[in-house]
Amino acid sequence: MQIEYVKNDTAPAIDIELEDTDISGYTIKFKVQLTAGPVSLTLSITDAANGKASAFPETSPGSGSPIFTEAGKFPAEVEVTDALGHIFTFTGIKVKVHDEVA
Repeated sequence: MQIEYVKNDTAPAIDIELEDTDISGYTIKFKVQLTAGPVSLTLSITDAANGKASAFPETSPGSGSPIFTEAGKFPAEVEVTDALGHIFTFTGIKVKVHDEVA
């Protein structure tokens, strides 16, 4: 799976859906390994009963400060911690960040 952004984008949101799963009490993180170092976004649960969570690619929610400030292709994963503290991780995700057009 590949997600694409342009350098300095702060939208669209990163949306995650765990089908047939109530994610009440879960913590979901989107982690990406950038050249400058790892970044971890904690997603907001948008519809727990239907397994939906979301976050914008910003340094903190609503800040408008982008996390993708360099072009390249970076490995990413989604880490899900359930209400009992069990952790499972979805890997094989790539984030491709394109340079801005002058």
